[in-house]
Amino acid sequence: MTGDLGATDARIQTIPRRRGLIMRPLAFSLPDVPAEDASLLGLVADAACLNAVPFLGRVLGYADIDTLFPASLPVTEDAPVDSLAFVLRLETHEVLSRMYPVETIPGRGKFIDFFGATIRADHRESRHRRVSPRSLRMAAHHRALWELRPFAFCPDSREELIDRCPVCERHLGWKRTAGVAFCDFCVDEDGDPTVDLRDHAGGIVEAGDEAALTFVCDLIHPVGHRRERARKALHPEFSNLGPGEVFEMMLTLASAVETISERPGDDLKLFESRTSYARLTASVMARAARMILSWPTAFRDLAEEIRQSAPARTSGTPMVREFGALAQTARVRHLSPDIRAVLLRELDAAWLHRTGVGAADAYRKGAPLPEGHISQVEAAARIGMGVKTFARRAEKVGLVAHRTGTGRRAVILYREDDVERFRKGWNDIVDAKAVAVRLGVPPSAAPALAEMGLLETASGSALGRLYEGGLYARSSLERLDADLRSCLRLSQGSLPRLWASVRAMSLMHIPWAEVLEGVIRGAVAVAGGERPGPFARQVTLIDEKAFTQFVKEVVVRADRTDSSGMTDEEACLALGASPGMLMWLVGEGIMETNGQRRRRNSERTVADFKARFALTREIADRVGLEPRQVRPLLAAAGVEPFAAKGKLMVWERDAASAALARIAERACAYLTQRQAAARLLTNEGVVRALRRSCLIAANGPGRATFWETDIVRFEELYMLSSMAAEVLGVRTGQVRDRMAKRGFRPATVCASGAAVVWHRRDVARASEKS
Repeated sequence: MTGDLGATDARIQTIPRRRGLIMRPLAFSLPDVPAEDASLLGLVADAACLNAVPFLGRVLGYADIDTLFPASLPVTEDAPVDSLAFVLRLETHEVLSRMYPVETIPGRGKFIDFFGATIRADHRESRHRRVSPRSLRMAAHHRALWELRPFAFCPDSREELIDRCPVCERHLGWKRTAGVAFCDFCVDEDGDPTVDLRDHAGGIVEAGDEAALTFVCDLIHPVGHRRERARKALHPEFSNLGPGEVFEMMLTLASAVETISERPGDDLKLFESRTSYARLTASVMARAARMILSWPTAFRDLAEEIRQSAPARTSGTPMVREFGALAQTARVRHLSPDIRAVLLRELDAAWLHRTGVGAADAYRKGAPLPEGHISQVEAAARIGMGVKTFARRAEKVGLVAHRTGTGRRAVILYREDDVERFRKGWNDIVDAKAVAVRLGVPPSAAPALAEMGLLETASGSALGRLYEGGLYARSSLERLDADLRSCLRLSQGSLPRLWASVRAMSLMHIPWAEVLEGVIRGAVAVAGGERPGPFARQVTLIDEKAFTQFVKEVVVRADRTDSSGMTDEEACLALGASPGMLMWLVGEGIMETNGQRRRRNSERTVADFKARFALTREIADRVGLEPRQVRPLLAAAGVEPFAAKGKLMVWERDAASAALARIAERACAYLTQRQAAARLLTNEGVVRALRRSCLIAANGPGRATFWETDIVRFEELYMLSSMAAEVLGVRTGQVRDRMAKRGFRPATVCASGAAVVWHRRDVARASEKS
């Protein structure tokens, strides 16, 4: 087709800012009327190929469009559309209708206008050219929908799109062109293409619901009658919404479907990065589209299906634990307010149906609350703490929260009798740290005081879940403090302080419980302490010699009574464990004690424990790993800890030894991240970048360990710039320029500096040319 060249004026025919240069159209125009679904870049590439122009940038230069990235042409602001249409011999509206104006919506992000559908700018593939060989056989023009990342297949032929040449395996791009149906790099000596992509057909995608998949393709299709067909199939609730809004809703629901089916306990994983779209399959898109076509029945069925896996979700709000990633769809910021309102309304309905509360009982702020319930704000005020603090602690102690909806103004209710029991228990408990602050003794002295009857424990309360240590009654602590202060005598000049005298004895175990009991019995005479504060740090000793003798007698008596046992310090040295680990082993009943206070461990129990169990540190020292790598290593061999609590783990020795023996027999060894970096002549940051780029997989025993065969396979296929520099005989910084002069491009660039990956065969060819 030839454009209306007679209508062009001197302003269009003359190149701006270049006096005397006349803008001329291409010699040959496109033979047919451009297809309605053809992309602008495809039209430019076809025109360049028809006029024997090898580069798209040169054609754009004829229209006074200077750019190093021709792929950005459709989203270029203030592009000279009239000039480009003049050069291509097209009507202006043919070019203008294929531009994608960019708009930044506050609070939502960047969007483009894709043939009347407002979609996120991240959906557009601006780096590589994607084609369908079967569709190119039917019509040799580039489709606009191929530029959208959510579509990994052609909507017409259902064939998987390719973005690499099947022969040279290089990415198809938009800088140079031999036609959209040919590889840009596979050319002969005369510059003619040698690889026709139409001869390399790919696989056909299959979806269980073909009608729903067709609806997705028609929703934002460039062809007008297909968009109209999709609009007529919409539920009446979406009739006033734009196609781009419904398309974004479909992608959000698809991300929820994919997250729930693959990882039921994870948060919502949106399709945002280039690699994340690989998770968006045709089946997932069809299921999300069916929810829109069969709204709201299909959405409610999915919510009920997700609710069955609620036990797998242990974190998050009650709504998230109930409905998983589906509950987070109404909070996605790039969705329009109307779409979020629709999702929020259906989630509220599903939640109210699940909790057995009728729609009329969806209590909002200002409405009367049901009998026997109080709001979260009132409950926190009764106990005397902040709302967020109360919510965290109430969840730990098992108080059931009844949420009346998912909206911002939804009210969280608690049963009043549960809150009252919590208040009474909360106001009358203290932990070991509070005991230490009140009495001026270490927190470790609290259990001994409770054992002697000076403190009352609150171990039976559900509030014990808030702390790892024991809880004590506040009233008993106040009574003990009052008894101690009632034994104070009048101060008689400058006297040594109790705390300083005890610390000067340099005892491994200070008998603070016996000292405080001696104060109450009158065996230890103290004075001072009139001001409020830690008791043991304020009082002074009237007779320091008598106090020293008293402490020695207590220590000697304890040693004589427990002479056959081991102290906790001695047991920790024998086991190679920390005091916290030993206390946990005793508390879990894994290690037995003799019931004594100081020397409660025996050599027999320590030997029996070491014969049956092994600690994480011991296994790590044996295999030469960090302790954090032990659990993934043994889990890969099918061995789980005998008992675990956070970082505290104990293993059965026989099972761990057998697993380590099986791992040692495997021919495939593994490398740590540091070893892999040394193997590849680089640093650990580059190895992490390679792992994020999926060039090597961290599938060894741990997050940052690699099987040696994977590293060897990477070395066989690729080279880093640091390795290529040795082959080419240049410095690392000169590798990229040397390879570019030889006509080779990097396989990928995953980080700055030396993190440039090259195909090994390209480096070999470049070295042969040099």
